[in-house]
Amino acid sequence: MKVSVVVCSVGRETLFDCLESLKNQSYDDYEVLVVSFEKGIEERVKNFGAKFVFSQKANVSYQRNLGILESKGDFICFIDDDAIASQSWIKNLIESFVDEKVVCVGGKIKLKIEGKAPEKLRNLEEGIFKGFLGETLLGEERMEIKQPLLWGSNICFRKEIFDEVGYFDEKIGRTPSLMLCNEDIEIQKRILKKGFKIIYEPKALVWHRIPSEKLTVNYFLERGFWQGYSNVLAARRNEDVKKFVEKLKYPLWDFLIKEKIFESIFEIFIANNLNEKILKYQKIGRAVGLLELAKGK
Repeated sequence: MKVSVVVCSVGRETLFDCLESLKNQSYDDYEVLVVSFEKGIEERVKNFGAKFVFSQKANVSYQRNLGILESKGDFICFIDDDAIASQSWIKNLIESFVDEKVVCVGGKIKLKIEGKAPEKLRNLEEGIFKGFLGETLLGEERMEIKQPLLWGSNICFRKEIFDEVGYFDEKIGRTPSLMLCNEDIEIQKRILKKGFKIIYEPKALVWHRIPSEKLTVNYFLERGFWQGYSNVLAARRNEDVKKFVEKLKYPLWDFLIKEKIFESIFEIFIANNLNEKILKYQKIGRAVGLLELAKGK
């Protein structure tokens, strides 16, 4: 079975370590596509035997969708341009499609931290520290999962499923200036709602490189805001969210949400615990997202 590996890239140098890890996979029949808005990397990409696909938008969901359309495989695997695949990565993903109802398989992601985290970050709850940096925390056994818990840096789909549930949500696609997220989680929700199966396979391993510039308090606070904001945008089609957004078009509800934002900002200033501050930023992100939806944005 033909497999297409799609790497959405912003053109950073780590891409070429990723491509090196994809050159000698133990699976035979696969192609590698690099989807990027940086045309300057095209020749180097081709030197690795990969296909370069130019993206007119710097939006990871748009790039993922473009990669799907340009691919020739029956299965589409995604890995980020700052990740490194184990040699049996593709093989272990594909072997986990054990029946026709399994349409999505994701693997284990380990962090490859480049630098030393300051003490404040080392005291963060594991779910925030490792979760915000993209590590998988699902254990060491293959299992079917009933919730959308896989990260887009290590995930594979049957190509036909996109005709069934649709493509990645471009409204929440990350850009170089906006730390949007959840496009991978949102599509898993649609898959599960349709009654299909999702499998976690820890043997399909990738390492996610974490540069020192992410090991700052400001990064985690900003990440918290965008997590909350993206959570709301990803749920914007939910009927309960739609009803709540309708209420925000009335002045009183709009005032109450803005009041909650100011209240959270004040609580951030008096909070000593970084975990609490990050959760407050997340709360502000959700509130801002709701106000944006109410404005029709």
